[in-house]
Amino acid sequence: MTETNIPAPLFILMPLRLPKAPPRCGLRVPLPLLFVLMAWSAWTASIVAGCSRDKGYSGGVPQLEEFLNEHGTLSQGQSVIFATSPLPPDTPSLEVVLDTLSGGADLSVGLDTKALDYFSNGPGSGPKKIRLTPRSRVPLAGGVWYVQVSCPFEKQAEFSVTARRGSAAPSGAGLLLDASGTLAPHTEAYYTLEVPQEAEHIEIDLSTSRGDADLFVGTDQEQENYWAANPGTGEDIVIVTTRSYVPLTAGTWHVRVEAWQDESEYRLTAWAQ
Repeated sequence: MTETNIPAPLFILMPLRLPKAPPRCGLRVPLPLLFVLMAWSAWTASIVAGCSRDKGYSGGVPQLEEFLNEHGTLSQGQSVIFATSPLPPDTPSLEVVLDTLSGGADLSVGLDTKALDYFSNGPGSGPKKIRLTPRSRVPLAGGVWYVQVSCPFEKQAEFSVTARRGSAAPSGAGLLLDASGTLAPHTEAYYTLEVPQEAEHIEIDLSTSRGDADLFVGTDQEQENYWAANPGTGEDIVIVTTRSYVPLTAGTWHVRVEAWQDESEYRLTAWAQ
């Protein structure tokens, strides 16, 4: 299944004009005035830096450092794009996590701001994750990757977004499912998860090594509430928490893996916290 996401316009904050340095030839600047000018320059620079960190809007594309958490608020139709710090060529994986604290926001990642390659969309609040590896359809490569957060439908969305190199099982998580298989084109496989009473967070990861398989998760087979359907090989991830728009509850959850036009080989894992 191929999803299309049209990036909304970026919002640019023009940098404030800083005062010119005091002239050095023929004009003496009183020392108190020089201190005032230096303090004013530092104050205006801090305002620009603060706007970039809090909102993600700046004259350029703000950078997401490793493990750095950026926060912001978007209105309907708005979007913002961040840039990762340059990745070394041997980076094994890149994880980007969007946590929508209120409203609803979507996540997209790509090598080019005009052609984002990976998407994690869906209504309501809660976390979304995209993981890229060298086996992904658009392989993870060294250099800068771009992360877009958009608010296409809700009136407003408050979010935080993080990016980091590498991936690991969630800390303190218990394994619910570890399965693998091969599907012929246009066929499906069904699984169930038994979520324990104390769980507040589950993560279901579908890793497709060949073909194109997509992931669907719901409270029953007739009601699929969450999905991840990036085209081709790579990772599709669904996260459900007690804050999600269909909250996580204890009991049986249903997972469906569907292959599209090609025979698909996959591994499916699920964790609970």
